[in-house]
Amino acid sequence: MSKSRRDESCRSCAAALTLTELVVAASLTAVIAAASGAMMVSASRAWTNTDARQVSYQRGQQALLRLANLLRYARTVSVDSATQLTIWAADDYPALGAGGVPGDDAAQVSETVRVRYDAAGRRLLYERFDFSAASGSLLATLNATLPIPGAAVVDLGPLLASPTYSSYTVTDVWAENVASVSFRGRSYQSRVVMVLVDLAVGPAGDTQAFHQSISLTAPAYFLESSSNWTDDGLPGARKRARAAWTW
Repeated sequence: MSKSRRDESCRSCAAALTLTELVVAASLTAVIAAASGAMMVSASRAWTNTDARQVSYQRGQQALLRLANLLRYARTVSVDSATQLTIWAADDYPALGAGGVPGDDAAQVSETVRVRYDAAGRRLLYERFDFSAASGSLLATLNATLPIPGAAVVDLGPLLASPTYSSYTVTDVWAENVASVSFRGRSYQSRVVMVLVDLAVGPAGDTQAFHQSISLTAPAYFLESSSNWTDDGLPGARKRARAAWTW
């Protein structure tokens, strides 16, 4: 073989090897890119799931904290069902209106609140009355005496839906994306002294579960002594207990 032909053959081999190397390099690049993409997608999903769990955890913790703050200083509570509580709150509205005698040991409309689970909306709701803008002519209505929660059945539903109270009804959403709620009461001498709460927050199949036992630290009835009460600037001449009593 002549020298010119040998040189041409070597050049052809070099070109062939270079093309092979390019094909191999391209294949490796494609494999690495696909693997990197899969890892990025997996990491993104993991981050999204972690973020969703964190949101669910925060929602559950906040809801339990709000409920604990309400129950611990409540006068008494009625566990209406596994998904609803009626609570006689600590604030006292004088039965005689502005300037009246506080601590009358009677549950008034303005003193009762409701915590319930809205299954259709997957929400935990806190329903109350806000009479801070009420006129004096409404005092008799505000002070309407209700059965004491825990000692009798108190259905706040008709009151909350009544046109008389509609402008004073407030609904706060304590938690969203709630999968389930369960309330159970523990009683002492026929009165609820502890509420067991089971709460699940988050999407189906990935809920965060919470359980808490909340004790009531105030008695069923407050002492009838003005020295135990202070108005501390509350609207509508409402009173607040100076301290929580022991059982």
